[in-house]
Amino acid sequence: MASTPSGIEDKAALLALMSLVNEASNTELREAYGFTISGQLRLRLEKQGYVTSRRDGGLPGRPFVFELTERGWRRGREELRAAPPEKSAKAYRLLYGFLKLIDRDMTRSGRPLEEFFVAETEAPAQEVVDAVDAEQLIRAAYAQLAKEPGSPVRLRLLREHLPDVPREEVDAALLRLVLMPAVYLEPETKQRLLAAADWDAAITIGGEARHLLTIGQS
Repeated sequence: MASTPSGIEDKAALLALMSLVNEASNTELREAYGFTISGQLRLRLEKQGYVTSRRDGGLPGRPFVFELTERGWRRGREELRAAPPEKSAKAYRLLYGFLKLIDRDMTRSGRPLEEFFVAETEAPAQEVVDAVDAEQLIRAAYAQLAKEPGSPVRLRLLREHLPDVPREEVDAALLRLVLMPAVYLEPETKQRLLAAADWDAAITIGGEARHLLTIGQS
């Protein structure tokens, strides 16, 4: 049986390198995610064949620079569908909920890993504009529908308010927004009040249907 990352530290390192796509230095990892790959973690990932590393004398401090191997990319792909580590914090459970959504999209669409994870500089400008537009449209719709900032709005009403925005764009924008301060996607606690349309409009995160969007004052 192939060795696998033994803890959340190992898993986080693999996922971070996947998200950065190309070679990434410890300086870049610290700036992006607040941690570095050093000591036993670096040696462990190298021994498992998931990364290669080198010192970059052209950068201040000669930091280690890492690149995922083909085996590392395969292991990272497996991590998208993995269960969160036992006794992991709420933030990690939420992260793994998002990873499962990515896995589901890739499985349904047949998109290969290399098409999903592309370098930021390779993203078409129009895609970036569209993403920003979708988020702004959701915020504007929420402002019109909410009784006051911080009050919940059903996703069914939000989607009805945005009939010209494809569902996949709304879903993708919601998943980006929920990572921002004071933005929450939550289940309806009184589920007997939900109609079939509410369930159809829900977005699933971590195996749980979320029916309500809340945007407070950040």
